[in-house]
Amino acid sequence: MLIVSLILILIGLALLVLAMRGRIVARGSFCRACGFDLHGLMADDEASKCPECGREVGKPGTTRAIRKARSRRLLVVSIVLLLIGSGLSVVHFSGNASSFYSAMPHRIVLSASKWGDDDAIDEIIARLSPKQQTPEWVWEDAIGLAMTHQQDEGQQWNPRWGEVLSLAIQANRLSDEQLASVVRNGTQIDVWLRDKIRPGDSYVGYLCEQRSKRLSALTRADTGFMLDAEIIAGGVIEDGVEVSNGIGGGSSSATSFIFNTNGATGMMATGSGVMLPRSRQNNLQVGDTFEIYMDVQIKLRGKTEDREIVAEPFRFSQQVTVVGEDEPIVTVFEDPAAAKQIREGLSIEPIMAMSPEKVMVGIQSEVANSTLVFTAKPESIAGKIYLRHHTDGELFETNSVTTIATPIDPNQSPPSSIRHSHQLSIYIKEDDLERRAAFNRVIRDGVVDVVFLTDPSVSESNPKIDEVVDLRLVFVGVPVIVVGSDEALGLDPGESMTAASAYVED
Repeated sequence: MLIVSLILILIGLALLVLAMRGRIVARGSFCRACGFDLHGLMADDEASKCPECGREVGKPGTTRAIRKARSRRLLVVSIVLLLIGSGLSVVHFSGNASSFYSAMPHRIVLSASKWGDDDAIDEIIARLSPKQQTPEWVWEDAIGLAMTHQQDEGQQWNPRWGEVLSLAIQANRLSDEQLASVVRNGTQIDVWLRDKIRPGDSYVGYLCEQRSKRLSALTRADTGFMLDAEIIAGGVIEDGVEVSNGIGGGSSSATSFIFNTNGATGMMATGSGVMLPRSRQNNLQVGDTFEIYMDVQIKLRGKTEDREIVAEPFRFSQQVTVVGEDEPIVTVFEDPAAAKQIREGLSIEPIMAMSPEKVMVGIQSEVANSTLVFTAKPESIAGKIYLRHHTDGELFETNSVTTIATPIDPNQSPPSSIRHSHQLSIYIKEDDLERRAAFNRVIRDGVVDVVFLTDPSVSESNPKIDEVVDLRLVFVGVPVIVVGSDEALGLDPGESMTAASAYVED
């Protein structure tokens, strides 16, 4: 209501100024003092006087070329607007805005809602309740206002309009075209395409993420639809012509389409690579450049009814350069301050190991796992995890070395203040007797050092990462607990979350 009152007061003031200035009613020569028409008199004679008031009119500045008349009608309108605006501001600050709008007709409430008045929008929401018999035109106008607001990204999103859209979807009042517009304008699709490849590569790596953008509401509500982000096409653009080819890896991801109070429908991510046409794969030369593209489409599918709504696809493209085998795709940079901040904010949980007799037989088996917990990550990191015997410092790696390729989240505010967990899984091949013996020694010792060494090559498959900070970590004295042992079964839940005796070695 405050916005409406201010708008009315400003309009009233503007009209008041125009009314007081008046409008031109005649042109000629007029006495400046009384406005008498001096037409036909010798006003250029310095001794001339106005027949009406007797003032001298022959000197410069004693006459004017136009005559104005104040607009009484405009004056009345301006005063009325000022009174209404002042009255609305009093109502707003007295806390009676909701009562005021509840007594107003639909058109006044809709007009105030259009101006962004939260109290008016709240009244619209109340009138759209399933218990109310709201006219069809009110629904149409309210939906139109909500969709217009959602499309205008220059305005900060108001979840009250999300509530209007949520009620409209639940009441099945949106057409397929309107639903497609709502989901497209309310969904953010981010796609990263790797900008470098090497000769012999058959695909360009990608990562696709979908999250809600302008879909929060006042209350949580399930729309009855599944939201699916599907990669429908990808390939190379050759001389302006699209050469479509396959997409490797996950091509779609789905979640429930829900209006939440925090706006999060649930972030979905999928990724792997856009396959290159065979003709392009066989002719990659260092220094070549070409354009890659990918189309992502948002779909809604009914959970209980056979209904599918398809939104207009998003197009993403990237210029790709072929680099030599010795040229890094992901670079390493020095930043001692950032490395120190990461080390000081990093902890590791105890390693939970499988006893040798419980390890699953296979080509390679998970023999242990743990979790790294970050509380600060100002820069991206990538590297490999090694184990080091706590007593003699002998370093050994597993067959499938756990990698960490963690980028900065651009939506994190601030990005340097986060809490993020990364699962560590340790694998050893069944027939690798030497490494199994080394790990059995770790189990017998009950403690091990965990070493992280920067290796940018492990993040080449993640196109969100172009550079990583140089980082070396050594967790000294990490407890090793055999799953199913008396020690593991007797652990307090709080003790199992942190390796209190482990520390980061400088």
